[in-house]
Amino acid sequence: MNEETYRRRDFALKFVAAALALVGAAVGIYEYLDGVQQQSRRPYWERQVALYFDATSAAATLATSDDETKRSTAAAEFWKLYWGPLALVEDREVEATMVQFGDCLATRCPQAQLQQLSLALAHTCRNSLAKSWKLTLDQLKGRVHDTVSH
Repeated sequence: MNEETYRRRDFALKFVAAALALVGAAVGIYEYLDGVQQQSRRPYWERQVALYFDATSAAATLATSDDETKRSTAAAEFWKLYWGPLALVEDREVEATMVQFGDCLATRCPQAQLQQLSLALAHTCRNSLAKSWKLTLDQLKGRVHDTVSH
C-alpha cells in the first residue's frame, strides 16, 4: 500500500469516527431535551389523570347508584368538573363524551343509557391518556396505576 492510499484510508476512518461521534452526541442531546420536555409536562399529565378519574368516578356513581345522597353528590362533582377543571385537560373526544353524558343526565335518560355513556367516558379518557402519554394500553395501565397509588 502506498502512502497516498494510506492517507486516504486514514482520513476516511477519522472522518467516519468523527461523524459517528457527532451522531452520538446529537442523539444524546435529543434524548436529554426530550426527557426535560417530558418532565415539564408531568404535572399536567398527573393532573389530567386525577381529573379523568374524578369525572369517570362521578359518572359511574350516577350510572350505578340507587342512593340519592350519593347521586346528588356525584352530580354536583360531575357538573363542577364539566364546567371547569376538566376543560383544562380534556381532549375533544373526552369533551364530546362528557357532553353526551351531561345531556343524558340533564334529560333524565334511562339508567341503562347512563351506564353505557359512563363506560364510554371511561374508555375515552383511557384513550386520551394513551395518546397524551404516547403509550400503549398495557403500558398505560401500569403507569396510571402507579400514578394513582402514589
